[in-house]
Amino acid sequence: MSSEADVFFSYNRKDQDAVRRVAEELRRQGLKVWMDEEDLRLGQSWQPRVEEALQEVHAAAILLGPSGFGDWQNKEA
Repeated sequence: MSSEADVFFSYNRKDQDAVRRVAEELRRQGLKVWMDEEDLRLGQSWQPRVEEALQEVHAAAILLGPSGFGDWQNKEA
């Protein structure tokens, strides 16, 4: 990820399909979205990368869907 991301998405993986639709709409509006499934590489140490991403983005969105909070959302928040 570059520091050009506008928003970091924190979400429950169970709601991933809906989150993808929100990300797609924001991208259509010209925003750059940081999502773990797109911006983390397989085998990459993810916790330090998430912490780094949270410091680099302009905003963070905690997306709460029908499945409620995921285990990591509380920590990311």
